[in-house]
Amino acid sequence: ITHIINYEVPEDPEVYYHRIGRTARIGESGKAITLVSEAEIPYWEEIREMTKTPILEYIV
Repeated sequence: ITHIINYEVPEDPEVYYHRIGRTARIGESGKAITLVSEAEIPYWEEIREMTKTPILEYIV
């Protein structure tokens, strides 16, 4: 799997990491795109604090 698109942010960061872990297997790269609503910002902030990978954000 080369791309994951999340249409919502899971309340549990472990669920998010499990989902995006489906990309980048066996040394390959992958992309994850997550759509974040205003109500999901607290969950997203928790994920951002836990990750060691830079996250690019775009407002649409």
